[in-house]
Amino acid sequence: MGLGYVADRWNSVDWELKDWDKYAKMGHAFNQWGGSDCFQMLRSVKEGWGDSWAIRFGFSQFLQDKLSLFPIISKVKNDGFDGEGTNCKKWSRFKYIFDENGNKVSKLPSEISLNNKLHRSAMSYHTIIIRLWSRLMYLIH
Repeated sequence: MGLGYVADRWNSVDWELKDWDKYAKMGHAFNQWGGSDCFQMLRSVKEGWGDSWAIRFGFSQFLQDKLSLFPIISKVKNDGFDGEGTNCKKWSRFKYIFDENGNKVSKLPSEISLNNKLHRSAMSYHTIIIRLWSRLMYLIH
């Protein structure tokens, strides 16, 4: 997989949200696809009080009916969970297990398809109840 393969995905994103009038009608569907707060995050970027490249990239995936692959054990260490991060304190429901064995090689499957059981499990992680509980824990810690 060359850099051109990655670049075409990155270049397919409407980073400026130029078609906002069209996108604004997709809020419910985008939340169903990615989680109950996704459209609010996207709107925050459009209105200028939010700044997330990830929500714009995710929205692009939603528009293009694309999937992402994520390793079960993270290959990237996020130091933002040390209490010094911009959007996280020391407690976060997004903490992860980091691959400490040094193996950074991942083998991608030859065919990619959505596993409905895993998708439902991932979506349950973003329900309003879980987000409220997470917000409470975030305030406590």
